[in-house]
Amino acid sequence: MSMTPSCSPTSNDLTSYLTIHDSESRKLGLKVSSDDTKLMHAGQRPHPLLLVIGFNSVGVVSSSVCLGLTVTNSDELKPEIDRKRA
Repeated sequence: MSMTPSCSPTSNDLTSYLTIHDSESRKLGLKVSSDDTKLMHAGQRPHPLLLVIGFNSVGVVSSSVCLGLTVTNSDELKPEIDRKRA
């Protein structure tokens, strides 16, 4: 089984990957934080309705900052340019 959640074909697959990740993390004494774990949908597929890790749902966001770059689900550059100007 591939552990590449960003390429999951369905919401069920992504939920399964996150559950496995959470389970394996717990074996190492780590816990996936449902408060800090977010999902950003990008592409033409339908938005997932609900993803769950254990008993906690995963929030959906429309943008995220990763390695100092603002990434949006609409591929807009304006938020990044505005953030850099501030």
